[in-house]
Amino acid sequence: MPTYAIAEGVRLLGPYQDSGYAEPRFLVRRADGKVILVPELVQHVLDGLLAGGEADLVAQRVSTAVGRELSTEGLSYLVDEKLRPLGLVESVNPDPDASAATEPVKPVTPRGLVLGLRLRRVLVPPRASRVLATALAPLFWPPVVIAALAALVWVDFTLFAHTSVTAVFEGVFVDPPALLGVIGIVLAGTLFHEFGHAAACRYGGAQPGAIGVGLYLIFPALYTDVTDSYRLNRTGRLRTDLGGVYFHVLWILGCAAAYLATGYQPLLLVILLVHLEALEQLLPFVRLDGYFVLADIAGVPDLFARSGGVLKQLLPGRISDPALRLRPITRALVTAWTLITLPLLAFCLGYLLWFSPQIALDTWAAMQDEWVALQAAVAASDIASVVVSALSLVLMPLPLLGLSLVLAAILVRLGGRLARRRAARGRRGVPAPRTLAPVTTSLSPRRTFKENMS
Repeated sequence: MPTYAIAEGVRLLGPYQDSGYAEPRFLVRRADGKVILVPELVQHVLDGLLAGGEADLVAQRVSTAVGRELSTEGLSYLVDEKLRPLGLVESVNPDPDASAATEPVKPVTPRGLVLGLRLRRVLVPPRASRVLATALAPLFWPPVVIAALAALVWVDFTLFAHTSVTAVFEGVFVDPPALLGVIGIVLAGTLFHEFGHAAACRYGGAQPGAIGVGLYLIFPALYTDVTDSYRLNRTGRLRTDLGGVYFHVLWILGCAAAYLATGYQPLLLVILLVHLEALEQLLPFVRLDGYFVLADIAGVPDLFARSGGVLKQLLPGRISDPALRLRPITRALVTAWTLITLPLLAFCLGYLLWFSPQIALDTWAAMQDEWVALQAAVAASDIASVVVSALSLVLMPLPLLGLSLVLAAILVRLGGRLARRRAARGRRGVPAPRTLAPVTTSLSPRRTFKENMS
């Protein structure tokens, strides 16, 4: 009789709160930090395995809990075909003299979104991130938030009511030291934005992870790993989503205070750029803050992972996917988002592909101009211009690198899909045991991305 056990390091996190699903969903964390969203049946199976015992005893417990019969054969099929590959369950051989203990299964890494974060590097490790988050968490006390938002309205009206933004732009872009200062302050504000996500996560009672940098789509980006916020309620998750934008508000107030104290004009440009960054973050079409806000309002994490299923269910004659049994209002919201977002992203990708030769030529010409400017700055010992030109030479080719990685990921995804279809055709005709067939959904690490404006 087979015996199973929860895999080492797996933790049951409880229900996914304020869910948009028609049936309850539960959160399970693997030893590697990956969070899995599972239906109620799987949760009962894992609870039964925690209590111990052989497969027949576990099957009896699960059948009693769900009110439907789950056979020992069905339990074994579920564990071997679904839960072991996900790294949630391991087989235990009670006979030490058995010829072959069950070979360990390497946990499956779910296929992420093609347009994902790549080339990640940690800037602030988890321990330091948590210390900073704990120190900054009191800034989310409601009276402080209300006062900050009121101050932002006053600052915007006071500073920009009679200020020529065009004149500020022109003055900064002809002054390399001022331009370098603006870039530095904006980048520092970008990092401060990520501290906001971490602090909001901690304020809600979850633990933030690392803060790092990577390449998102075709731009360099900072990110904060706030995967633990999945276990918060909707309010806590939304606070985490918007924590970065709120910290942008605080950064604007700090820059405004410095401008009022010094009269340094480039700070006005910094304030304007940070405003634009904050608004950009609210776009829901890629994994920026607005994407997570919409997902948490809907109660359906990782909208991209469900977009394919939503489109398939729009076709006539399609059988309802258990993973997409959503509440009516949630289904309408997710469907509308899918029908808007996927064509928009396809258009953008097609546009980039169509004009990629011209983009490459323009990038090369611009890099040549910057190289000439860099040589002139070195000859003139103009340190600020040297840094600006060198930074431009580094950043200019990144969009082309990002586009190449996106195309490579698409090709790999298509190749993998074809291989799986061939394998599935080879398995046709082999009946599977009848069982309560749940669907487990692997959640992408909940990372909030901050696109660099430089």
